[in-house]
Amino acid sequence: MKFSGIVTLVLGIFLFISPPEIAAGDMARKNSEGKVTIRVTYENPGKADPAFSVSMNTHSVNLDGYDMGELSLLRDGKGREYRGKWTSPEGGGHHISGVLLFEGLKPDAGKIELIIRDVAGIKERKFTW
Repeated sequence: MKFSGIVTLVLGIFLFISPPEIAAGDMARKNSEGKVTIRVTYENPGKADPAFSVSMNTHSVNLDGYDMGELSLLRDGKGREYRGKWTSPEGGGHHISGVLLFEGLKPDAGKIELIIRDVAGIKERKFTW
């Protein structure tokens, strides 16, 4: 076996045993439609109960009345939908953050899409991983 073949084999085994870490920046998404910017970070990729850090920022809209658990859903690659729960909200007025939790994501979910509806006149904002 040539040297390059051995290197490829060893590298393949290493990657199979130790999958590469996904950088936090790769999990962050942003939507700035309308008058509100929403930033979402997928905190625990691959887990059955996904968690997303969410922050909303604006200079002109009062964000206190938005229940992100009611306005959000998670859709997997098979079309299944999961309802969220808004936890740990902080801030108020023009700057609010918290965590959206979803339960029971199936192992065969494939790609996932977080949908946030009806914030500041924007019908749907989609964040995909």
